[in-house]
Amino acid sequence: KMWYAGDGSCRVFGDLHIYIGDNVTFFDNIALVGLRLFDGPRLDLGSDSYIGPLSRFMVARSIEIGSHCILGSRILLMDNPGHSSDAEKRLQPGGGLPPPESVRPVVIGNYCFLGAGCVVYPGARVGDGVVAAAGTHISGNIPPFTAVRANPCRVRRFLPIPEFLWESADRERREEWRLARRAYALEHPGIEGGEHL
Repeated sequence: KMWYAGDGSCRVFGDLHIYIGDNVTFFDNIALVGLRLFDGPRLDLGSDSYIGPLSRFMVARSIEIGSHCILGSRILLMDNPGHSSDAEKRLQPGGGLPPPESVRPVVIGNYCFLGAGCVVYPGARVGDGVVAAAGTHISGNIPPFTAVRANPCRVRRFLPIPEFLWESADRERREEWRLARRAYALEHPGIEGGEHL
């Protein structure tokens, strides 16, 4: 079941394949856009997630958002760099779509919170439990259960993994979280919260 908050206006543009889990809430004035670059661009929204007002998802191939996520207002997610920087191409029909090789899928894990005004760039892979401060520009691989901020994005600290999530996760998922956090800590020493590794 989907829920609408406010006036619940959500507009879909293009031939976008949308898969929505249970109890997803859409706030006002959300745009879901499927670009005409590949057949069947796909947007997956996990269960029990919340999409804040004035958010925009620009999908050329694939954007996946996990379950139990909160995306604040004015979020921009894109798996492509947008229209061409070449003025002549932008004046052609279709507005100079990005080259296919510039499109890279975006994955947002479960239990994530992205503050208002976050921008998620092509190829971003955001681990479970990531908390992004308002206005953060997210790219690259973000390890699970970390707090990030700034433009460009920086991991500010490691967050404790809530006990109820640790206990309910299977052994493989716990090991995945542990290894990703440790690998990041080795490459980026001195990040606050290392005691939570």
